[in-house]
Amino acid sequence: IMINVYNNLEQGAKETVQEKWRERLEQAEELEPAVKKRIVAACNDAASGEFMRERQYFVSAVHTWFAQAYQLACGADIMTLANPEIFNDHKIPEKLNQEKLLKQLQQAEEFTSAMRYNLGSSGQQLAIRSFCLNAVKAGA
Repeated sequence: IMINVYNNLEQGAKETVQEKWRERLEQAEELEPAVKKRIVAACNDAASGEFMRERQYFVSAVHTWFAQAYQLACGADIMTLANPEIFNDHKIPEKLNQEKLLKQLQQAEEFTSAMRYNLGSSGQQLAIRSFCLNAVKAGA
């Protein structure tokens, strides 16, 4: 699921930016080729920036989930968490294993670190797969 969500980020970013730039792109069709090329390049740059922003939100959400689950395992009240809404659609077990969640949080931190680098698409997917496998192994 994580890879599917991640893969949709780039396409979603392109669609968001293209919608915002639609009028400019349409007007560019009537301009000189050099001007049109610059406008298209600027649109592509904006889409790349939007993707990077969405990617950071994705990575941050993964880390936040594990950080807050660990805080719950340590005895924190859900209403004192920074983002309690992250658990809205999830039934939280009464007993959370603090040791396992700490290991999973460490995997989330490694994942966050790995995703900071501008890896290619296959490198990012590998980082996601590695995180998933390592997080499951840490929780076993």
